Amino acid sequence: SFNEPDAHHLDTVRSQTDMVTDQHTLGICLIMLGCLMSAAGMLFMKQSSVAYEHTLKPWQRWRFGIGLLLLVVNAAAVDVVVYGIVPLSIIAPFAGMTIVFTTLLSAAGVITERQLPSRRGAAGTLLVVAGLACVSSFGPRGDGRAASDPSLSPAALSLVCAALSFGSAWLALRCGSAFESRIWRRGSAATTLCTALASACFGMATNVAMKRVSALASECVADRSLGPAREADALALAALLVLPVAAPLQLWLLNSALAEARTAFAVPAYQSALIGLNLAAAGLLFGEYDGADARDLSFFGGGVLCAAAGLATLVAASLIPHRRLAAATTTLAAAAATA
Repeated sequence: SFNEPDAHHLDTVRSQTDMVTDQHTLGICLIMLGCLMSAAGMLFMKQSSVAYEHTLKPWQRWRFGIGLLLLVVNAAAVDVVVYGIVPLSIIAPFAGMTIVFTTLLSAAGVITERQLPSRRGAAGTLLVVAGLACVSSFGPRGDGRAASDPSLSPAALSLVCAALSFGSAWLALRCGSAFESRIWRRGSAATTLCTALASACFGMATNVAMKRVSALASECVADRSLGPAREADALALAALLVLPVAAPLQLWLLNSALAEARTAFAVPAYQSALIGLNLAAAGLLFGEYDGADARDLSFFGGGVLCAAAGLATLVAASLIPHRRLAAATTTLAAAAATA
């Protein structure tokens, strides 16, 4: 009949919509699992520094080994699937769930010494969760296909070059012999923020490379072969070269930030920087906001801002004990000097 093609088209559209929805749901569940693994991994690495495992032989540093294993498994297994089916703009804000899981695990005291969150910290956690609920509901869904090729526009190239330049410069500065005595003091808030930002810069490069590799893997599975064009894909080759370099540097800088500062400060600082860089990469490199519905985009932006406000609240809550301790230390030193 005349209506048969229209009915067939509607069935095809419904099937594609259901597939995208199922992929989105699976992706969100895997993101949550990855955030839990990342939170546990970072806490194990933090506990390794607290237990002075750096003085032990490599095979005796079991806390560091467990933390590294959780982070590597998350990056090598969970992220490969997630980056192939979920837009980067959705993945980026969900990094805030790592902070939520970190707060919960710290409050439970199952890995590190028990650290109960303050009222401000609890409020920040609720803001992060509420923001991520909006992000997952109204964010870009994609079209069910593998991730598109990254854009090579000047703005996109500027973002990548600026991130890699800052990360490399800070890495060189940290490794320099004059770092401690002349420029920065290890453990200070400024040093922790810069180290976390440098780690996030390499993290953004890792995520972009991972998304390209995941897209290539999805296309290869679908085609069951590698065509000549895919073998000569310069972007995929560049991604394969970036991953083994950027990922270890990201983990090393993150471990340095965790070792030198409180977890409640280092983790939000790192995740906030990573979320911002990944959101910028989603728009500039992958064009995930192009053609998005204005209403959905406004709710998505509101969710991102709500999650960012929660992260800022968590950072502020973690800084209060430091300020009180510094004030108490100053008061005691002044009393001792006048005694």
